[in-house]
Amino acid sequence: MAGATDSAIWFFGGDGATEGPPPEELLGGKGAGLVRMSRLGLPVPPGFIITTEAARALREDGAPPPELERAIDAALDGLQAASGRRLGDAQRPLLLAVRSGAAQSMPGMMETLLDVGINPATAAAMAGDDETDGRFAWDCLRRFAQGYGQAVRGLPAHLFDEEWETWCERAGGDDAALSADDLRDMALRYLELIHRETGRPLPSDPRRQLKEAIIAVARSWESEKARAWRALHDVADDVGTAVIVQAMVFGNRDAASASGVAFSRDPSTGQQVMFGEYLPAAQGIDVVEGLRTPLPISEAMRRASGLDVTPLERLMPDAFAELRAHLRQVEAHHQAVQEVEFAIERGRLWLLQTRDARLSAAATVRVLRDMAAEGLIGRRDAIARLDPVTLERLLHARVDEERAAPPIARGLPASPGAVCGQAAFSVGEALRLKVLERDVVLIRPETSPDDVRGIHAARGVLTSRGGMTSHAAVIARGLNMPCVTAADIAIDEDRGEMTASGVTIRRGDWITIDGASGRVYAGRAPLRPVNIDAPLATLLGWADEVRRLRVRANADTAGDIAAARDLKAEGVGLLRIEWMFLDDDGAALMQRMILAADADERQSAAARLRRLIAGQLEGVLRAGAARPLTLRLLDLPLAAFLPADARSEERCAAALGVTVAALHERLERLQVESLRLGLRGARLYLDQPWVLQTQLAAIFDALAAVADHGPPPELEILVPMVMGGREFAQLRGRIDATATRMLPDALRDSLPVGAMIELPRAAIRAAAIAAHADFLSFGTNDLTRAALGLRREEAAEIAGLYVENALMNGDPFMTLDEHGVGALMRYACGTARRARPDIVLAVCGDHAADPASIAAFAAMDMDYISCAPPRLPVARLAAARAAV
Repeated sequence: MAGATDSAIWFFGGDGATEGPPPEELLGGKGAGLVRMSRLGLPVPPGFIITTEAARALREDGAPPPELERAIDAALDGLQAASGRRLGDAQRPLLLAVRSGAAQSMPGMMETLLDVGINPATAAAMAGDDETDGRFAWDCLRRFAQGYGQAVRGLPAHLFDEEWETWCERAGGDDAALSADDLRDMALRYLELIHRETGRPLPSDPRRQLKEAIIAVARSWESEKARAWRALHDVADDVGTAVIVQAMVFGNRDAASASGVAFSRDPSTGQQVMFGEYLPAAQGIDVVEGLRTPLPISEAMRRASGLDVTPLERLMPDAFAELRAHLRQVEAHHQAVQEVEFAIERGRLWLLQTRDARLSAAATVRVLRDMAAEGLIGRRDAIARLDPVTLERLLHARVDEERAAPPIARGLPASPGAVCGQAAFSVGEALRLKVLERDVVLIRPETSPDDVRGIHAARGVLTSRGGMTSHAAVIARGLNMPCVTAADIAIDEDRGEMTASGVTIRRGDWITIDGASGRVYAGRAPLRPVNIDAPLATLLGWADEVRRLRVRANADTAGDIAAARDLKAEGVGLLRIEWMFLDDDGAALMQRMILAADADERQSAAARLRRLIAGQLEGVLRAGAARPLTLRLLDLPLAAFLPADARSEERCAAALGVTVAALHERLERLQVESLRLGLRGARLYLDQPWVLQTQLAAIFDALAAVADHGPPPELEILVPMVMGGREFAQLRGRIDATATRMLPDALRDSLPVGAMIELPRAAIRAAAIAAHADFLSFGTNDLTRAALGLRREEAAEIAGLYVENALMNGDPFMTLDEHGVGALMRYACGTARRARPDIVLAVCGDHAADPASIAAFAAMDMDYISCAPPRLPVARLAAARAAV
């Protein structure tokens, strides 16, 4: 078999199975999983895989080339021999499932055809005179007709759904009450519908059916919904899909049959418990499409749900025990949580596919910790597998149930996290609200692959049907998006509203869902942040052990410093003193100093400002005790403190005790316009030395006061807006002289002074600056603006223009522009290190919280990064991943 098919087709599950490592880029994730399971000796129906390369010809030409057609015929012969059945045989018919299989799972985005090979004559032979066999046989023909009509002929689903609903209504609304005759008549109606709508009958030749099914599945890679999914997930369009042809197993055969989906661990929580859902006497598509509410697989899940139903564990205990053992085996082989589709036919278990499960962020963290503890993977593997984006999404909110009103509905907690958003009842509504930058909760009876763009536009998903493994749940977990399924709500799609507990939510109304509890609230419920739990704390502890790049926090208050300490920050990398100048008292005193009529008036205001700032700083410095704390000097132009309109001029004049005309005279003498033209930071201190001296006096007063009553912080002074070495040397001299005059030796001798690198010239002259500095801290926000020639107010808009026109890979204010700003930084780091090998290098801009940028900073041999406290866990993890 292997020799006949070469690389175009892989055979599995029988004699002559293709040998060699199964390459996912050729077989897709699903196909490679089937090959691995069959080699483990697990019960996998035999089949063959048309590789992604071979399937490309099907997409492009719409027909298999002669050599591929011969290979498919040979593979079909092998499949018939392995199964003991033959395509089109009336006594032992072989029916086939034809599925897609991309390298990256694209759930529900491409076509699947089941029961390929059946026709009315085969169905009649399968039915015989037995009612159970008859229901099964005609149901298979009905399912194939609908799948063929939609996937091959392009008919809309509603044509078949309307027929189905009509027949179910005749049977009292219960499809289980449909007789074999009902299902036969319905299947024949489906065949008539296809002929009527397309002008061509469904072919009765099984081999022609198979050929058309293979082509339809291969070409579904190009469907609109598949393209949209790839664009949203950054998957290349030229990768392609494999096509899997596999012998059918019938979970819908009789009462001793079932289909379901099982996970080796709970995909929402990560608990090491078997998790899943099933439906008796059903095919797998009934479970995953959420058309019927599935049942819990285990007794533990049934108890947790409170439902009075029969779990698979009680209905078919032997098959359940076998499934649990197989799940453990598959997980151990893949070293990852597995999602397995299974079918039970007349009591015999079959595994139909496996793939790495899509887990919630919380489950991902717990699983990695547990697998490392179990010895399945190493600690460094666990760190490398935890994507910082997943960690970001884990830090979601929960509804504060103590302050929230009672929920209006409850459903299944399909994907954790809580979100408030405006209700949208269609994809179009969700997209319109998204354009208006509104938060959206998409509300649907159930979701389908056609809803994927609406799901991506939303911040949460709520459905009235489906289960824990339905389409909505799987997609939402993959996006780490809150999701509640099977909620007790009534949805009117035409009116655009839902009702629950007597409350009506209309399109645009606010609604809150909590995907961890399954609760639904009207309006905007109060949310509370998630604390770092034990699994995450463990993983972050492992990350801290391996990372070289230290992580500090940007902080402005004692509360910020306390929060950063709780999140394991290694000190404060940026404390901006200007916030103390900008409160009402500080700003008024700065105005008085700037506009003073003489030296005495300025000195009086400076003394008062010194006491005010020192008092505020004491609490902040005390909170940072015994840890590094980098205090950046004032980085505002003096114009920021001056009155900007008539009303503020009147207030300022009154505070100074002068007329508005006299105030205008003082402003003119100051040449205010010149103060607005970049005269800030180091330049301001050279031009107006009193601004520097007032700050230093307040800082050193506060430091000495803290040191008198306990351990002070390891204070570091950061000078902003430095442009060159001689400039910094002058300012450093003034700082050191003031420290010598005001501080005792113990504090003065351990006072590092550094320069902020936020100008391209400073980066180019980094070696000259480093000769006089103890550390350099890159302010990447301003450095990016300066390097790109942008003012603050236009930066985002102009950068967006470059991204939209594919001139930049991403927003340079979110992720470092490595070719431009990154090149400046690499040059600066290299020259500074050569000039002074012990120089400390740091980053304190917004990029210090971006995982991709952090990897670049680690490659530059930075010593530490500093970010906002809520971003510390992400920064710690990203720094560790850069090391492993």
